[in-house]
Amino acid sequence: MTCKAKAKNTNQQELARMLGQLSLTAAAGQISRLLADAAKQECSYSSFLKQVLKIEINGRFQRKLTRSIKRAKLGSTMSLDEFDFSVRHKLSPAAVKELLDCQWIREGRNIICVGRPGTGKTHVAKALGHAACMKGLVVYYLTAAEILEQMHAALADNTYQKVFRRYTRRTCSLPRSLAICHWTSRRRIICSAW
Repeated sequence: MTCKAKAKNTNQQELARMLGQLSLTAAAGQISRLLADAAKQECSYSSFLKQVLKIEINGRFQRKLTRSIKRAKLGSTMSLDEFDFSVRHKLSPAAVKELLDCQWIREGRNIICVGRPGTGKTHVAKALGHAACMKGLVVYYLTAAEILEQMHAALADNTYQKVFRRYTRRTCSLPRSLAICHWTSRRRIICSAW
């Protein structure tokens, strides 16, 4: 390796280290490629800096999205592209796809997916949850029992208001396996899941 190549390699390592110190990890991981591309294209300083910042912004968005989906417990990415609307005649593809803009969340509206098992309620709910994550909104995908359990525990430790606000502010809460419960004459609870 020539002295010029060693100096270039040392400079790239130094830049990567400095970017890492500034927590610009996505740019640090791609600095060699960015410098090579800039040299080939003879970019201006501002164009090069713009590329570095664009890489970092995209990297941060992807990490935030990954964390949001993991925290929401949505599982693998779902979309409505592979959803078979032809089997569900009463379900309008245009109406459901319009919900992906998440305006309904900003307006504080609710959506209830009702139907027999295997009709795609969970698929639609998860697709809406993923769309909300893509928009930077907070999403919760949990059972109605989990929500009630958290609310009950919050009453015990006096954090009820905080927990209540978590589910009532403009977020996307997707309770799954909601059941209808009613009392019988013998005072037992009978639950029938949807």
